[in-house]
Amino acid sequence: MINYSVTKYIPLTIISIVSNLAPIIVVVLAFLILKEVIRKFDLLMMMMTLVGIFGVILGGDDENESSDEDPALPFLVLYILLMLNPFLSAGGTIAMRKMKKFGDATVSWYLQWAVLISSALIMLA
Repeated sequence: MINYSVTKYIPLTIISIVSNLAPIIVVVLAFLILKEVIRKFDLLMMMMTLVGIFGVILGGDDENESSDEDPALPFLVLYILLMLNPFLSAGGTIAMRKMKKFGDATVSWYLQWAVLISSALIMLA
C-alpha cells in the first residue's frame, strides 16, 4: 500500500530502488534474528550496493514529475514511509521463516488475525 500511495508524489525510480532493498534487509535481519552467517564477500557486496542505491537516491534531482499538487502528508513523512516498506517486507519474510516451527493451525490463526486487524485499519483510514 505504501508503494501505491507514494507514487503520485515520489519518482518511480526512487520507489523501485527502495523497494528492492528488501533482500539486503532480509539478509541483515536473518543475521541478527536467526543467527545466520554472513561472509565477508557478501557484506562487501551489500555495502557497495547500499552506497550505490543511496547515491542514486540522494544524488537525483528533487523535481517531482508526477504531480503539481501538494501531498496530504509532508514529503519527509512520505519518504519515511517509503523507507519503512522494505523493513516491513523483510520482517514478514523472517517471521514466516520462524513460523515453520509452529503447526499449521497456529500459523493460520495468527495470519487470519493479522489480516483482520490490518484490513480493519485500512477500512477505518
